[in-house]
Amino acid sequence: MPATLVVGGLPVTVYGLDHLTRPQPGQTATKPVAVAFLLHGRGQRSDDKLMVRFADRLVQYSHDQATTVKDLVVVTFDQRNHGHRLVAKDRQLGWLEGGKRRHQERLDAGLEPHDLDNPSHAADMMAMQVGTARDVSFLVDFLPAALFPNDERTVADWYCAGISLGGHATWLALAHDPRISLGVPIIGSPSTHILLSHRASNLPPPAGPLPLAPPYFPASLVALFAREDPANVELERWDGRSVLVLSGEDDQLVNYVHGGTEAFVARLENEAKRCKVEAWVQPKTGHACTPEMIERTCEFICREGLAAPVAASARGGIEAAQGAPAAAATAARGKM
Repeated sequence: MPATLVVGGLPVTVYGLDHLTRPQPGQTATKPVAVAFLLHGRGQRSDDKLMVRFADRLVQYSHDQATTVKDLVVVTFDQRNHGHRLVAKDRQLGWLEGGKRRHQERLDAGLEPHDLDNPSHAADMMAMQVGTARDVSFLVDFLPAALFPNDERTVADWYCAGISLGGHATWLALAHDPRISLGVPIIGSPSTHILLSHRASNLPPPAGPLPLAPPYFPASLVALFAREDPANVELERWDGRSVLVLSGEDDQLVNYVHGGTEAFVARLENEAKRCKVEAWVQPKTGHACTPEMIERTCEFICREGLAAPVAASARGGIEAAQGAPAAAATAARGKM
């Protein structure tokens, strides 16, 4: 059963604590732990059925593998302006949301065909995903103490996977926090600027196309894209990372080509040193996280993360943590 923790005021759900391996008889050492953050999509919640199913599958798949040298726990939380953190639902929307239901909602709200559902879509998108990536870094700082207050286990690895908006945030977490060693962006883009510029330029009339200028793209926001977009950071930051990119061939919302993913994956493959990147574009698939994508995520995390040796830097910390309780006990006996 998943556990709910509150870390610095942020509620998180943790899957897999009941699957942690126990020491063998006569042994004190346990497997180190890898933590995988799993991030939901725009307009969704961390407790949606897809997210729960995905998290459960990750835990069970990893538990069933005989080759892993680390245990896995999966962590979910509501992104900014989503779930329990929702403050303005319209600020989740794009410039013009489609579908018959949304069309009727627009008519009921008295909107004209040229009116936008959310004029600040570009800024809101970037803010939510950057905020989520920073939440991930915040949790990397404080989650170990919440999970293991008595130093029962040591966290050796940090991974991140996400869907759509969560996929964008996964790219950002990889680009800006060197502690995230493995990532799986699913139907996400490494360049929000490229993605939204294409989306604005192709918005159908009479609402669009939108100019790539204020108020839709203020100079301050463009500068933020230049600084924060994963496709713009120096390639040295990708050294040693493992990345699995999953997209749908027919995805029109976050297209693998027009959203900037294909070009950036090629750069990582050809120019980034010691960066392992794999990409799979599922045929006849739109903007969706499919069962096949979930299985590929599970296999990649186990193969490239959980089955990989613990890095020397992390191993030293694990050994120190495992020796700390014994050292403390020895010191206490000496004072008796």
